[in-house]
Amino acid sequence: MEYDKEMAARVWKRVQGSQKPEPPDQAGALWQMIRQVWQTAMLCGQLARQLSGEDRQRVQTMTRQMQSQLDCLKGIYALQTGKRPQVSREPMEQVAPGDLLRLCYGRIMQAIARYEAQAEDPEYGRIFRDMSQQAQGHGKLLLEILGRK
Repeated sequence: MEYDKEMAARVWKRVQGSQKPEPPDQAGALWQMIRQVWQTAMLCGQLARQLSGEDRQRVQTMTRQMQSQLDCLKGIYALQTGKRPQVSREPMEQVAPGDLLRLCYGRIMQAIARYEAQAEDPEYGRIFRDMSQQAQGHGKLLLEILGRK
């Protein structure tokens, strides 16, 4: 077996990490965020239909705000990729009201974490911080409703 110096040098560079790591797939991560926010908005819309009175109105307002967040994310995606994201309408399963509140709250907490992870983005960080604050209000609203049930 012959010793190949060039191949050994390439292997050694990889081991030492001198090659640049692959950049994260920003468009793919943003696409996942879009899908998750869309699904959460659909679940919250389902929740609004199961509530009544002021709670129903407040959750409907929250759902409209989530749609606005979704539109912002789609706008960022369009600017970054030059394409408009197409979100397919997936059938949503029916969930019991108590479980739906918990599920919506958990998904909103996940959205806050995703928004905060993007808060330092030099171009869109302010938008993500704003959406995080709005989502925190959504979480607070759901906890209030849970506390009354």
